[in-house]
Amino acid sequence: MPRPTLATCCVWLAVVTCSSTPPAAASPLEETLAGNDLLAGLVGSWGIGEDEEDASYIRQTCQWILNKKYLEIETFVDMKGHPTSSWRTLIAYEPSDKSYRLWNFSEDGVVTTERGTWNSRLKGIDFKGRTSTNRKSYSSLRIFGKDCMERCVNVYVDADGDVVSGVGFTLYRLSNAEAEQLTKP
Repeated sequence: MPRPTLATCCVWLAVVTCSSTPPAAASPLEETLAGNDLLAGLVGSWGIGEDEEDASYIRQTCQWILNKKYLEIETFVDMKGHPTSSWRTLIAYEPSDKSYRLWNFSEDGVVTTERGTWNSRLKGIDFKGRTSTNRKSYSSLRIFGKDCMERCVNVYVDADGDVVSGVGFTLYRLSNAEAEQLTKP
């Protein structure tokens, strides 16, 4: 199955739920991989390749830091017609209660702190927490096989329960050559 370009990728700038369907050929990762073993499968470069028509792309690089206690995820989004954006995420596994902790640092200075658990029905981690501006936040990470993931990031909800902002996307593991083509700002 050919990889979609950004033009065919589902990207939401305001989402209520993160419920896109994985590619038909993908097989979900089983819960047998947990904690840091699950996070280790994310190490590498992910993205949607540059679309020749509009020169847009999403790139995400995942690497271990601090003695493999934290997975650092650096995300850069450049979409035609939208301001470029980037953010950094740290995820750690807490074996004592089998939960995940997430810290997201956006370029506008907002810090989000979330705690997540494995969702066996959806084969992924669901996070919820608060932003430094005291908004509720929700995010998720779904893994489909070893080469496909879906992220819904920072769905902020205001005091009335209305969605303020969020972004969701499906990413594919990039080869070294593909990763080199998608350059950082």
